[in-house]
Amino acid sequence: MPKVNKVSWGKVKVDGQNYHQVLIIGDRVLERDSDKLRELFGTTHRMGNWEKEKLLSGNPEIVLVATGWSGLVKIDNDFKEKLEKKKIELQTVLTPRVVKRYNQLVKEGKRVNVLIHTTRKAIVVLFVVTILASVLFYLQTEVPKIWERITAPRVISHLPEQDFDPSSVLNQINELTQDLKGTYGVYVYRLDSEKSYGIRKNEVFPAASLNKLPVMIAAYQLVEEGELDLETEYTLKEEDKVEGAGVLQSKSAGTKYTYRQLIEYMCQYSDNTAFKVMRQMTGEMVVDQMAPEEVGQLFEELYQGELINQKHQEELLRFLTNTDFEDRIPQGVPEGVRVAHKIGTLAGVYSDAGIIFAEKPFVLVIMSRNAQESETLEVLPQITQAVWDFETASL
Repeated sequence: MPKVNKVSWGKVKVDGQNYHQVLIIGDRVLERDSDKLRELFGTTHRMGNWEKEKLLSGNPEIVLVATGWSGLVKIDNDFKEKLEKKKIELQTVLTPRVVKRYNQLVKEGKRVNVLIHTTRKAIVVLFVVTILASVLFYLQTEVPKIWERITAPRVISHLPEQDFDPSSVLNQINELTQDLKGTYGVYVYRLDSEKSYGIRKNEVFPAASLNKLPVMIAAYQLVEEGELDLETEYTLKEEDKVEGAGVLQSKSAGTKYTYRQLIEYMCQYSDNTAFKVMRQMTGEMVVDQMAPEEVGQLFEELYQGELINQKHQEELLRFLTNTDFEDRIPQGVPEGVRVAHKIGTLAGVYSDAGIIFAEKPFVLVIMSRNAQESETLEVLPQITQAVWDFETASL
């Protein structure tokens, strides 16, 4: 049986090979026909009849459906009835959790057919480009240590190498938030050791403007696939303007901005108008809800160079470092420490997530819902400081 190695935004790796969205039918791995699905339904969040037939084939015990990062894939009642008639168990999971679930079922000897949906739209790439991308990927995997030495941030402090026990910092976070209004979720990921910990890290929270990050990444991916030029100018229209965060809503219609500038505005100002334009350009779906661990995985993969190339990674991290919102995570680390991050704000939602460049960088995600603004803006730096102290403590 095939092994699912990893899922990320717009990519599924099965037996070491990358796909966009897949069906695994017994020992066969099939790419979903995203273009056909969009032609029929306008989205890939529905299953075609041909996909249902494949999932029912081969006498499976279980049909597993990974419904996307926010559960947007819906399973119609007709398909459920067919599964019941054939006495096939239906299981659904959010896409980030499909690796563990599928591989465990296979390990248990279950006969499983699976559909895995990812967020990004499928783009057909020419064979020559695929070969070139493979060469670039090979080079990228061969020289990361050299590159890390060249680009390593300045030393701030040392991370402990002793036994990993985050209970003390988790208790501290609980104490900081237990008497506050609303609910908080925290996720920490050590980029050097792959150790992680958190509180409510798999619970779903409103994404707010954290949902701008997948659109930024999708834009760079389009550039690398030859479908977008960041120096192309976009002419602002009156109907593009969106209230809330950002500066473009106050600019005159007819003003021109490059797509690179629009990405920068999404980072620096969390600009809603820039987000609308770039979302339409990329065709990216709006993600309304995310779990802290899912947000953290995006930053992890961005840092590791798994989503976009080194040049674009550096540019995006630079944009995410220079923001007008430095009163949350950045406020909780020592002055001079670099933080590449993205905030999210709605009524009752005050979140921040990003990469903290300690000697050994780590990802920190803090999300909230039904929270009080004044309390949240006070406690986010406190949570950050608690995590910083734990991560950089010398034993």
